[in-house]
Amino acid sequence: MFGPSILGKPLKPSSLSRELCLRGRLTKVMKEYRRLKSIGMLGWPAYKEERDNINRLIQIIRTSIAAYKQRRLEAGLFYFRRYTDRPHKSWIYSHLFYMPLKKALKRRKREMKKRREILAPSYNKDYAHMVVYTIASIILGCIILLIP
Repeated sequence: MFGPSILGKPLKPSSLSRELCLRGRLTKVMKEYRRLKSIGMLGWPAYKEERDNINRLIQIIRTSIAAYKQRRLEAGLFYFRRYTDRPHKSWIYSHLFYMPLKKALKRRKREMKKRREILAPSYNKDYAHMVVYTIASIILGCIILLIP
């Protein structure tokens, strides 16, 4: 039996452990994919038949990882930090590991406020560009329809 358990009954894994597991599995899948690609897999008839399914399944895994990451970053308690000497490895960082709970939560609150202040201008700028682009597209569409 793998994972934490109480009296032999497995516990539900945390979302952090599920994200780490998905990241590890995706790394292994992509490593094998690159290995097979290097020996000519792209020319195999079986690959050509299943290419869409393979890409769809890899995209599903990436979407799941993105959802876990989004929730983790919104909560702001845990971060992945890369090792400087091993670029494909990361470790979990949290203020909860290094300081008392009350102090860690205050620091988290301060970091979340800074993050919102940093992200707010870029969000507003992107939104403004999107509005301008949409209006320009509508005007261009009307001009195209009016030209005989």
